[in-house]
Amino acid sequence: MQNLPPFFWSGHEWAHGQKWGLIHPNNTRQYYDPYSVVVNHDKTLTLETEYKPQWFTIEGEKVFSPVGVGLISSTSAFSYGTFEIVAQLPSGKNLWPAFWLTAENAWPPEIDVFEAYTNSLGNYWHFDWKTPFAWWNIKTNIHYRGSMGKGEVGGKSKYFTFKNPRKKFIKYTLEWTPDKIEIKYDDIVVRLVTSQAILKTYKGHKMNVILNNAVNHDADLDSSHKKSKFNIHSFKYTPYNG
Repeated sequence: MQNLPPFFWSGHEWAHGQKWGLIHPNNTRQYYDPYSVVVNHDKTLTLETEYKPQWFTIEGEKVFSPVGVGLISSTSAFSYGTFEIVAQLPSGKNLWPAFWLTAENAWPPEIDVFEAYTNSLGNYWHFDWKTPFAWWNIKTNIHYRGSMGKGEVGGKSKYFTFKNPRKKFIKYTLEWTPDKIEIKYDDIVVRLVTSQAILKTYKGHKMNVILNNAVNHDADLDSSHKKSKFNIHSFKYTPYNG
């Protein structure tokens, strides 16, 4: 499959798929379909998933990939600042939409503003008596490289709201500075990292922004997979002025 050229949206240039290509050799259940990225007439963005079987060549071998997913990555890398999208999460079974930042020339570090997971019923509803104030399966995570190697603070769901994220637009915000990583959903703080041991591993890195509508490991990989749409009203980046 031939890729498409970069495009402008919300004041920034974006590429289709990842920097290294349109399919991950360790996750061939899906590929990054340039035609599943749609800039609408009103300047909003839609990232789709759809059953669109394709063949790829990986290390000289033909590989079948059944589901095309929309993924974009910023062609420019960003330093400290505030990153914000206003978005309506997709409906559909076993989806995995995400808004995240990864370092331009290394991994980790990575900041997952959210990774959201629908269930077999197609919604994000989540209830665990251990976390009664986390109604939705929308998780944050912070990946870093410490003195003992790769580390992460762990995925957590901490979002309590009556707004259904697949029916309502919600503002998802990351504030990344030398002193903190703070993640908010509709101005409610859901994650705050102030550990200097973690924050210093981000120092000197610039980060690419990635938005995607993926499928998880329980997804239907045949024509029973119904098209889904991750609708993003806007993206905004404000540089840190501290």
